[in-house]
Amino acid sequence: RMAQAREPCPWRPLIIMVPMRLSASDKINPDYIPKLAAYLSFPQSLGFVGGRPRHSYYFVGVRGFNTYYLDPHITQPYTPIRKNINVSSFHCASPGKMSLAHIDPSLALGFYCDDKNEFEDLIRRIKELSAGDSMPMVSAGDRAPDYLCMDDVDEDIVTLEDEPSPRDGEEADAFAAAAAAVAGSVADMDAAACVVDTGAEHDESSACAPASSST
Repeated sequence: RMAQAREPCPWRPLIIMVPMRLSASDKINPDYIPKLAAYLSFPQSLGFVGGRPRHSYYFVGVRGFNTYYLDPHITQPYTPIRKNINVSSFHCASPGKMSLAHIDPSLALGFYCDDKNEFEDLIRRIKELSAGDSMPMVSAGDRAPDYLCMDDVDEDIVTLEDEPSPRDGEEADAFAAAAAAVAGSVADMDAAACVVDTGAEHDESSACAPASSST
């Protein structure tokens, strides 16, 4: 069984969803608009899910820099599922049109590969489109990146075990001295609060004594 498990499994149809945000603001970066249109022209493209504030759409195609979408949200009373149910109300009768410049920058691209050849063709197209691009929308590699092995990342990684304890050695003495200073300041403030400047001498002990409850 172990030997069979290591054998490559037969290819199965694959759906790939790539979530992304194409701007730090609430409007899509104009540099990404022609790239998004190019991805929608791929034969493996399923379109993308996105929309605009408080409106979510399924974008299925593009012509120029205009994209066409279906609105999957139709509010209607609950209908029990049965064989003769009318499903026409569950589908959008006519698509809408929106400029790519007006969509929300948060979206998810979808791709469908029926077999391995289509998947390899998709990877080739992504690599060609992102080649030489300083800010590609999607990038593809031969293997998953190992971020922990990057030189510029290793220098910044500090584990909790390597972090020195703030109460070891000389730092412990400094911490104790600071704690004592804070405690002294609090005691001085309590003493000052107990002295009431009335212009006459009085007993501080009585001024600070809590009021006794009468029985």
